Amino acid sequence: MINRIHRTIYGCVLLLVMLLSSHLAVWAQDSGSITVEAKTSRNEQTIYLSGDTFAVTQIADAQVLENGGIVYTTREKFSQFETSWDEKNASQLNTLASQLETYINQNHLEEFTQVTASDGTALFQNLNTGIYLVFRQKADEANKGYTTAPALISIPDTDAGNYLYQVKADLKINWEDKPIQESPKEPEVEKPSGGVWNLLNSVKTGDSTVIVGWILLGILALFIILILIRKRKNVKSNIK
Repeated sequence: MINRIHRTIYGCVLLLVMLLSSHLAVWAQDSGSITVEAKTSRNEQTIYLSGDTFAVTQIADAQVLENGGIVYTTREKFSQFETSWDEKNASQLNTLASQLETYINQNHLEEFTQVTASDGTALFQNLNTGIYLVFRQKADEANKGYTTAPALISIPDTDAGNYLYQVKADLKINWEDKPIQESPKEPEVEKPSGGVWNLLNSVKTGDSTVIVGWILLGILALFIILILIRKRKNVKSNIK
């Protein structure tokens, strides 16, 4: 009798554990995470874009069906981008991602931001199931030579028929090797020489000897002019 009671209790406990496990599995599928991996190769070296600010914005909601399908519903603020998400190819999604990035930046619709660590990663957690746009919002000064393409990421993602709720965003990064444009130099204007210009130049260069000479020459010229004026007056008076 006691053994039968024990078996009944064990069976109830096992059933309860199974029910709790199934509920926990459903709850776990309501959210996920996106890990941004901002790295690239250049000159046979791996470059990590650390210190960059990345943003994610949810574009559509996702509902996982019991039969294994996913239904996407575009959010109202992005209704103008309404589309059949599961029918788009890679090229079409890339074009749509660029359009969405422009629209989000113009209307300040970014929802979450993170700064990449030294290994170029940034983790966005507790994200509801859906489609997200991942894009670089601000580049660190050392990384401004690199361009980063935005990407549309789905939570969950699929891999060999399995749903993945911890998703990686491996972004396309390019190096833009553009030479720095120097401002054009103004053409040099040839300055006139001699006379007053020499005097002005001497003032600029601090040559006091030339200045004193010009002053003495001016005084002498003024003295000569005064003598000539005085002689002219005497001649007129004698004629009278």
